[in-house]
Amino acid sequence: MAAGLILGTLVVMTTTSFPLAWLGLELNLMAFLPWALRQEAQKKGAMAYFIAQSIGSLLLLLRGLALGTLTISTVFLGAGLILKMGLLPLHYWVPAVVEGLSPVALYLLLR
Repeated sequence: MAAGLILGTLVVMTTTSFPLAWLGLELNLMAFLPWALRQEAQKKGAMAYFIAQSIGSLLLLLRGLALGTLTISTVFLGAGLILKMGLLPLHYWVPAVVEGLSPVALYLLLR
């Protein structure tokens, strides 16, 4: 689990290719889910995390498809990144996820 998080972060930080950066973000998503699902009470938060991250990834992929239109491409990129980071106004999923996490998992999520 930790190796997947480290590898995903390194891929995102070192690549100059958009598809590889997206792949690193997805690797982080899949590596964090076992940390978020350690207890039965965390399942609702983990589902909110998965859905929010999946929608953010979809927006980033739509950005890749809309490269011809600069305005739409910028909107998709901004909305996707804001949703994936949990920033305002697309932060609705963060309190549900943070509520039941252990301190280690909380650190991994909010780093």
